[in-house]
Amino acid sequence: DDETPFTAAAAAAAGAGAATAARGRFVSLDVRVEDAGKMRFKSGSFDTVVDTFGLCSYEDPVAVLREMTRVCRKSGRGGQREGSRGSGGGGGGGDAGADDGGRLLLLEHGRSESHGWLSNILDKFAAPHAAKWGCYWNRDIPQIVRDAGLEIVESRTFHFGTTHYIVAKPMAGLDPAP
Repeated sequence: DDETPFTAAAAAAAGAGAATAARGRFVSLDVRVEDAGKMRFKSGSFDTVVDTFGLCSYEDPVAVLREMTRVCRKSGRGGQREGSRGSGGGGGGGDAGADDGGRLLLLEHGRSESHGWLSNILDKFAAPHAAKWGCYWNRDIPQIVRDAGLEIVESRTFHFGTTHYIVAKPMAGLDPAP
């Protein structure tokens, strides 16, 4: 099987049945260019929100995650999923969908918690790298996620701990508005 951790998480968030049914079929997408910090979508519009390698470049990554949380469906809707956007519908499956709430799937790069020597190198060259590329490669991704009021449901790291795969959900009772 060619599943990566990210596709496995998407399958868990969508429910195993939905992921299996969607394989080999085309999916209708509505592609838009949006400001991630001020999206024009209604609150709770999506089952799943995905961000890949963006937290390093946002001026205020905590505010952006709060906005992503705002557009993500909250739990407590009696198991109903809106299949027109997000994960494509289907029931919850696996631990990542156990409470039937929406999820944020994050694939990011940042500082390594397990290899301090590498984080020291990232810190040393962070300012010139950010000036040239607009990327702060030494951000503490798990802390940013927690600061945004998200609970980390699953977390794995790769590449000496600098690539972060995180499945997160809003903490109970949290209002995502800053």
